[in-house]
Amino acid sequence: MAPAELAAPDEESSVAPRRFTVEEYHRGAEFGLYQPEERLELVYGQIVRTTSPKGTEHVYVVSVTDRALAEVIGGSGHVRRQEPLAIGEHDEPEPDLAVVKGQPVDYLQGHPVPDDVCLVVEVADSTLRFDRKVKSRAYGGAGISEYWIVNLRERLLEVYTEPSGDGYGLVTLLGEDEAVTPGFALSSRIEVSSILPPT
Repeated sequence: MAPAELAAPDEESSVAPRRFTVEEYHRGAEFGLYQPEERLELVYGQIVRTTSPKGTEHVYVVSVTDRALAEVIGGSGHVRRQEPLAIGEHDEPEPDLAVVKGQPVDYLQGHPVPDDVCLVVEVADSTLRFDRKVKSRAYGGAGISEYWIVNLRERLLEVYTEPSGDGYGLVTLLGEDEAVTPGFALSSRIEVSSILPPT
């Protein structure tokens, strides 16, 4: 599980972890410093490893949410699954899902940057605190307009909007009897129950 205590660096502190840039992170991969089976992300310049195996509910929710988003985005974009986003010099997270503008061929020369990203989705159980406290600050600080957490523990969809340097200004909690309208598809509705595991 990603460490819950990881946070944005405190520029005034005299003690701080060594922060890696995205370039240094990639160089480490070229030199074989990481194991092929590891799932790694760079968040606030720190290399984060998710060690918890993905459960069947997590895999199910990623699959059905992927399908639901693909249906509403139409031809103006596409859904990326667990692929990198280039959101800053020290940040290259790999969210469970991201809706980005354009087509896959548009990203042959580089990963999507914040202006390309319409929505980021994390499916959370054991990583819930990390996704709420750390990922929300990273995504909001980068200016990504909308961030969802599919909260498996409480069977809720947490919708984060109004990005700022500290995360998001508005958090809306939607129960399984409600529906969400993605900001990139205002004429569409996705039932929250349709992206949660059946009871």
